[in-house]
Amino acid sequence: MDAIPVVSEDEFARVIAATRPYVVLILKAGARYETPGRARSPAIHALIAAHAMRNSGMQKAGLMPIVCPIADASGVTGVGVFDLTVEDATRFMDGDPAVQAGVLTYELHTCFSLPIPSPAQP
Repeated sequence: MDAIPVVSEDEFARVIAATRPYVVLILKAGARYETPGRARSPAIHALIAAHAMRNSGMQKAGLMPIVCPIADASGVTGVGVFDLTVEDATRFMDGDPAVQAGVLTYELHTCFSLPIPSPAQP
């Protein structure tokens, strides 16, 4: 695992040619955020649950194929990758119930990557 494969200039050119745009989401604790656990109020718990179920639906639909909750108390509460334009990702995030309630805030960043493989269909 220590060895990194050597990539030739031709291989790298093919990699670069295959990249496509995505939008990276950085989710952060908002002013009304409460740490997970017993002290979290039922109202905030419900907002986070609605947010998580919505993310699951976006993942299922292929709109946000990568969803990564973060629980390290850093203030960053999650990251994700949208397979959308930044305008559409903004629209989806502005509609998030936890964002609307001030529990979560977000940043969006355009990026490029190799195509994200589609999940295997059962």
